[in-house]
Amino acid sequence: AFAALRVPHAGRGFRLEATADSAAIAPVLSNLFDVTAQLQFLKSPDAAWVNEPLSFEVCAKHMDGKWYTDPYTVTLSLSADSPPGAVLEGPTTQTVDAHGIVAFTGVRVTAPGCGTVVEARSTNDGLLVARSYPFEVCAAFAFLTSPASGPVGEAAQTTVAVVDQKGQVVPVTASLALHLVPSVSYLECNVGVKSPAMLEVQRTPVSGGTAAITDLHVWGVGGGLALRAHAPANPAIQPAVS
Repeated sequence: AFAALRVPHAGRGFRLEATADSAAIAPVLSNLFDVTAQLQFLKSPDAAWVNEPLSFEVCAKHMDGKWYTDPYTVTLSLSADSPPGAVLEGPTTQTVDAHGIVAFTGVRVTAPGCGTVVEARSTNDGLLVARSYPFEVCAAFAFLTSPASGPVGEAAQTTVAVVDQKGQVVPVTASLALHLVPSVSYLECNVGVKSPAMLEVQRTPVSGGTAAITDLHVWGVGGGLALRAHAPANPAIQPAVS
């Protein structure tokens, strides 16, 4: 009987060979078995903006909690259940340092969404995949042009874009909803009936990050009106008022 045997290296397909002092006793091999360690996120964001440089730290630990000390490489990627349309860009592959930490800086998520999850995988398949906590990646609507004052019912124009924290247009597709603020009139947008301003008028899609709208009509007289843009299908895109 053998007790407290320990394999210090992670991997799959190990065997133990038992030999005896006597040549008359043939060696015997054990069944195949795996030795695993768990990758873990030491650092990941709680929230971020689209294209904001992010930092992550990953380590690996044995099942008894001791740090795994062999050299290994880790690659980050977005999980399959993250919001669609986003890509993780930047230096997403790094090697463990002398302190047992795999550090990533300058990694960016290219599209907004709630519940974004980053996964860490190693070239050593004995190191089990780690998942970050879900976090929100934000963007915001911005009015590039706003409707001008004019007569009742005259076609108005506006251009709305999805932008990052620096105001740069993010080339994504989104669903845009517009309504009047304050809602004292009626808004008509490419439809055959007048809709109360309290109702959202859908513009689908915002393509390439911008939507140019040339057929807005306000029915009713009022001063100090504005348009509010928001994304009903993606709350990670912050609303804007013209």
